[in-house]
Amino acid sequence: MAKSKTVASRLRFWPIGFLLALADRLPWGWRLALGSSIMRAAVSLLPKYRSRVDGNLQMIFPYLAAKERRRIRSAMGDNFGRTIIEVLDNPKFHERGDW
Repeated sequence: MAKSKTVASRLRFWPIGFLLALADRLPWGWRLALGSSIMRAAVSLLPKYRSRVDGNLQMIFPYLAAKERRRIRSAMGDNFGRTIIEVLDNPKFHERGDW
């Protein structure tokens, strides 16, 4: 049974691993744009993530208009995607020296 969990885990990681391998071959700016675009799309299009972000925003700002929640959700996805790329690419991020 442990083998099937390992196989399932590997299969779930494959798309992420593919995107990370692709990002590693891109110039720094494109890499950040890729991470930003993917996370913006994830929090906008995937119901699980969209409802989590919207639910948290509604708890913090109960009277916030839906349009403003969408704007914040998109900006959060953008920021989170760039941050993930920076964290996963930490040695190269620090080598740049312009941070």
